[in-house]
Amino acid sequence: MAERPSTSRSRDLGKALVKIRRAKGLNGNDIAKKLGWERGKVTRAELGKQAIEEMDLIAWLAVCEVPRADLHRLVEQNREISQDTWLRSRAIDPLRGRWHLFDEEEQAETFTTYGLSMIPGMLQRESYIRAVAPQSPEGLVERMVASRIERQKLLRDPKVKHFEFLIDEYALRRSFGGPEVMHDQLMGLVTLANWRRISIRVVLTSAGWHGGAYGGFLLIERRDGRKLVYLDTRVSGVIYENPDDIKQYEETIEEISKLALSEVESQAFITALAEDYRCLREGPDEGVLR
Repeated sequence: MAERPSTSRSRDLGKALVKIRRAKGLNGNDIAKKLGWERGKVTRAELGKQAIEEMDLIAWLAVCEVPRADLHRLVEQNREISQDTWLRSRAIDPLRGRWHLFDEEEQAETFTTYGLSMIPGMLQRESYIRAVAPQSPEGLVERMVASRIERQKLLRDPKVKHFEFLIDEYALRRSFGGPEVMHDQLMGLVTLANWRRISIRVVLTSAGWHGGAYGGFLLIERRDGRKLVYLDTRVSGVIYENPDDIKQYEETIEEISKLALSEVESQAFITALAEDYRCLREGPDEGVLR
């Protein structure tokens, strides 16, 4: 097996191999012994740093008695391991396309998020999550609430140096769940904006057209220096790792940053909008959204 650049696909496959091995009560030395490999070969494969031949992968999965359907899925993933764009469908389970993102976030050093149509998930309050969550399949709402709250623990993780949130005015004004939910959500943003490693800035609709108008996105810079962009759609989650693609999103972030309000101006804007929602919550004649 040859060394190869680590990709989101290869790291995901490596984590799957670790999970499968542990489920059978085996350690890395056990796998190496059963397959006649050096221990380092097992380690590099599980870290996604070394190419694994298809027959070697099949032998690993056979040793661990992996079901046929899972074997075919992992073999297919291995065939595409070097590709730097990865689309994960969630036609069956709406959360499925996001699981590999959570793994990448655990290794993040910085986050930069642009929210166009809704407030970024990392900042969403529970009532807001429930308002935006799909209602099917059964139990999805509770799973989505649990997964996003778990994900938000990263905001307190000292290994992450900085979070940059650029939020379109439209996302703040688009009401999910009614005035009470929106007031609670916006006041939550004001609180988080005062955290030392978090920057929240508003992009007014009057700023006009910019590259972010194509849709929201997340740019992660990992602690190993690798970068990736994640896009969330109705039917899939997409990861881009190609340097040329990353560069375009970095240029878009620079463009949006020049148009966004300052942190102080953004806090004042969000606070005023939250007050409008509070007035609407107390009665239709008490206030209107500016």
